[in-house]
Amino acid sequence: VGDTEPTSQFLARENWAVSLTVEKGLGENMSLVSVTGYRMGTSGNLYSQTGIDPRNPFNLADGSVPLLFDSIVSEFEDFEQFSQEINLSWSRPDSRFDGLVGGYYLTQDIQKNDIFVAHSQPAVPGTDIFAETLSGESRWFNDGGTDTLAVFGQVGFAITDQLKLTLGG
Repeated sequence: VGDTEPTSQFLARENWAVSLTVEKGLGENMSLVSVTGYRMGTSGNLYSQTGIDPRNPFNLADGSVPLLFDSIVSEFEDFEQFSQEINLSWSRPDSRFDGLVGGYYLTQDIQKNDIFVAHSQPAVPGTDIFAETLSGESRWFNDGGTDTLAVFGQVGFAITDQLKLTLGG
């Protein structure tokens, strides 16, 4: 009962991302833009909910301290994400109108594992009263994902040289 082996608490995260923007002029008045992005990462942590390091400097296993319960939590996560946007914009110097239309796509996958381990100490030192009552382990393995599509656009109208009305959605 209890954790007497050296098991350091930790929190570790590693993420990276890359994006690429390409713009191509289509004549004098139009532009096509592509924005591509990719992200991935991992994270993990291990800690005791009592606030006492799992290395157990207070020797919880022998029942010599007043704490009756220790709960170790470990969480590990991996994710991956890809996105793509393409838009076409236009404006003409001889017109009061300009605009933009486009589309967006996002896909994301995530896996997360949560593990909770509980150890209870004897309520009365030297006995096993309540020793197993609160001991146990719970595991949750989560796997999720998202796929998103969007279309958008806007039109602008120059009412004057200083005032412009823009509508979009």
